[in-house]
Amino acid sequence: MWHTSHRVITHEQQRRFRDARIAENPELSEQIKQREVMRDDLLALNNEVTDTIDHYLDTVLENRLKQKHSDNDFVYLVRRTMNHFCAHIKHDYQKSAATVPDILYVQAFQHEYDFVQQGINAGYINQSIAGVLYTEINQAQLLQLQQFQETEEMALIEA
Repeated sequence: MWHTSHRVITHEQQRRFRDARIAENPELSEQIKQREVMRDDLLALNNEVTDTIDHYLDTVLENRLKQKHSDNDFVYLVRRTMNHFCAHIKHDYQKSAATVPDILYVQAFQHEYDFVQQGINAGYINQSIAGVLYTEINQAQLLQLQQFQETEEMALIEA
C-alpha cells in the first residue's frame, strides 16, 4: 500500500513486471536480443572509430613535429574532443553499469516527496507549485523504472 500511495516501485516489483511482460509477449525476448546485438555492434564501431582517430592524429602530430611545427594545440584539442565524444558513446552503450541499490532510489524519491510536503506545511511552496513538483518526481520515478527495466532486460539476456 505504501508503494502505491508513494508511487515507488521496488526492484522485485520491477522484475515481476518485466517477467510478466515477457510472458505476455514472447517477441519481446527477441527484441531484447536484437538490441544487445545492436549495442555490441555500436560499441565495436565506436572502438574502430576511436582507433582510427588516434592513428590519424598520431600521424598528423608526428609529421608536424618532423617539420618542426611547434603550434600543435589544435591536434590536442581535436584529440580531446573526439575522445570525449567517443567516451560518451561508450558510456551510453556500455554492457555493464554501476548498480545503485533500489533502496537508495526509494529513499531519494521519498526525500523529494518529504521536501515538497515540508515546503507546503511551512508555507513557502504553494499547492500549484507542489502539484508541478509532484508531477516531476513521478515522471522521474517512471523514467527510473524504465531504465531499470531496460537494464534488467539486458541482464536477463546476458545471463
